[in-house]
Amino acid sequence: MKTEIETTAEIGKAVNIKREKDGDTEVVVAHLKFDAALVPRETIDDLVGRPIGWAQHCLFDEFGAPIGHVDISLPRLSLIATGKIRGIKSHEEITLRQARLDDIVLKLTDNGALLSGSLAWKIAGDEASDLEPLLGRVCILHVIAQDSGQQDMLQAA
Repeated sequence: MKTEIETTAEIGKAVNIKREKDGDTEVVVAHLKFDAALVPRETIDDLVGRPIGWAQHCLFDEFGAPIGHVDISLPRLSLIATGKIRGIKSHEEITLRQARLDDIVLKLTDNGALLSGSLAWKIAGDEASDLEPLLGRVCILHVIAQDSGQQDMLQAA
């Protein structure tokens, strides 16, 4: 599964930067939450692993309104996202390389959903300051999200 997401999103007010183990080495990882990223119904289909048209047929009426106040939480879905988060000014941007996208929640709205989630990626120390102008603002989120490959299916158990 490969999904392109290009929309605006409300970027979290804070970024958590932590040292984490990656095999035998320690890496610095940035953790950033986002909310209210408007995505079309086709993106819902991709994220929940259903055929194109499923969301339109099952979750929306003939006028494009959601069938109810429905949130779709995808706690086991973890994707790899590559792309950019851009602010208002041309120099306000951060590049995401192999970021982990998880904690995905879709809140149904007219003809689509508001996507929220968390991004985590390896960051160099000098890149942390590039995040400052993006925090707490509405920014452009443009990423390609795809399956992270084979995962431990028994991890939750």
